[in-house]
Amino acid sequence: MGDIVGLEQAAFMEGRDLFDNSMLAHELAAKYNRKLLTPRCMLKVDIQKAFDSCSPEVTSLSVTAVSKCLDLFASISGLRVNPMKTNLYFGGVPPQLKALILSATGFLEGELPARLMHEASILLPKGIAKKITRSCMRFHWGIADGHQKMIFKSWDSMCLPRKEGGVNIKEILSWNKTQLMTWIRKLEFDSNTIWVKWIKVYILKGQSIWEFQPTAAHSWAIHSLISCRDTIIQHTGSLVNARNLLCKPDFIIQIYEVLRPKGLPLSAYKTLGDTLNFPKYTVIGLLAVQNSLSTLDNFCLRGIPLANRCALCQCQTENRNHLFFECAFSSVLWLAVARWFCIPAITSFPRLLRWFKECNRGVSLFKR
Repeated sequence: MGDIVGLEQAAFMEGRDLFDNSMLAHELAAKYNRKLLTPRCMLKVDIQKAFDSCSPEVTSLSVTAVSKCLDLFASISGLRVNPMKTNLYFGGVPPQLKALILSATGFLEGELPARLMHEASILLPKGIAKKITRSCMRFHWGIADGHQKMIFKSWDSMCLPRKEGGVNIKEILSWNKTQLMTWIRKLEFDSNTIWVKWIKVYILKGQSIWEFQPTAAHSWAIHSLISCRDTIIQHTGSLVNARNLLCKPDFIIQIYEVLRPKGLPLSAYKTLGDTLNFPKYTVIGLLAVQNSLSTLDNFCLRGIPLANRCALCQCQTENRNHLFFECAFSSVLWLAVARWFCIPAITSFPRLLRWFKECNRGVSLFKR
């Protein structure tokens, strides 16, 4: 099928990516707003896009020819150009020639969003990454009366995997750089897409993606890819290790594992994160182990004046140890659990963690 369908058709073809054409369009339009530029124009229609760069002598003839091709296409298929969504974009074209082209085609002149085209980088700017992170935080923690709820655990620690005390949320910048490495992998191993062919001919010019160094003339997208390339080389220790990482079938997982923030292993993870457990209870258990639950003592430590008294027994202050082990209600529950599983009575969190560690030497408790 790939031999029949042209490389311009990126969607709905195995091994091709719809974003290939978007990346190519970004590269072609990146320099259109520069003053010293050879005359060129770009035509956007409602049913297809055509990019054309040529000398002033043939620019008008080329655009007219494209217009006639669209008319022929319309006569055959019945799909006509929508004038409300069709624009001509010029770069380095003299005003007289521009007026002649617009008059001959009947199209409107469009203005490229120069700022958007330069900043629509595939590497997320830190400001945008922070906004995305704040949105994720509000979704995760919740909002009460228009204000974000009290947080007892940093977002960085929440982005750690469960085995390190987090809840396995993707850290946005590390994940973004990981996704960018798919483009490096295409340039290294794939040559059957129009974007790869164009980059190799007009950008790399015979160089390897691993040795290429961009200049100020290259687009922000190219600078983003090279920045991510250098980051993964730095984290893996060498160019050879970075290339070997891209060769692996699960390279996305492997690269994110290299780039993500790191934490200390949590001894209770294997039991709390058991596949037979529920995710909600796993998160609560991990927060309890790290003393990050919304208990009254944690509110008081953060300067919120509340009457710190256990809501169950009304006798002692409310903290993690009291709620789980010292309260009369929780003590009765633990005794029943100990009899059910035939285990020693658990009376404190340090003892619970030691029991978790001993339990994880073999088959976990839930599977037993």
